[in-house]
Amino acid sequence: MLSGEFLSTVVSKLQSLKYLYVPFNNITGTVPLSLANCSQLEVLDLSSNAFNGDVPSKLCSSSNPTALQKLLLADNYLSGKVPPELGSCKNLRSIDLSFNNLIGPIPMEVWTLPNLLDLVMWANNLTGKIPEGICVDGGNLETLILNNNLITGSIPQSIGKLHQYDLGFSFQQPAYRRNSCWHWKSS
Repeated sequence: MLSGEFLSTVVSKLQSLKYLYVPFNNITGTVPLSLANCSQLEVLDLSSNAFNGDVPSKLCSSSNPTALQKLLLADNYLSGKVPPELGSCKNLRSIDLSFNNLIGPIPMEVWTLPNLLDLVMWANNLTGKIPEGICVDGGNLETLILNNNLITGSIPQSIGKLHQYDLGFSFQQPAYRRNSCWHWKSS
């Protein structure tokens, strides 16, 4: 099992890195900002560690486009808001920020990522609404899992186009109006 704050030093020397898989360890500290220098990085999986701080906005920026396709930071101690800069990672296909302490709304820049297939952010403290036109204006979204958050409002009809969704129709979500046509779609 890996532990400690060594990752920043290691990553800064690997600028041609394409895949970084180090889930289920005890790596601490913040998510290394030096990952922003890895412009060829396609998969970043730091799930189930002990990272804290914000989701780094510099992972994706319009001035430094990346090849990032999968951003998997679930089950850490991340806090703050989901950075709108993630919308600059036009190649992102999967985002999993579940089981953290994230707050605020999911930025529109994330909802409209053109290649996003999976958006998984359950068990946070996210607020706001699911925008109208999701799965229409936003591209190819197939999976949306947002249960155990503080999201309110009506569920857009376009969500019916998803292959899989879980919005957490539970007693914690009384502000949601569930339309009788919503159902779980399987592929």
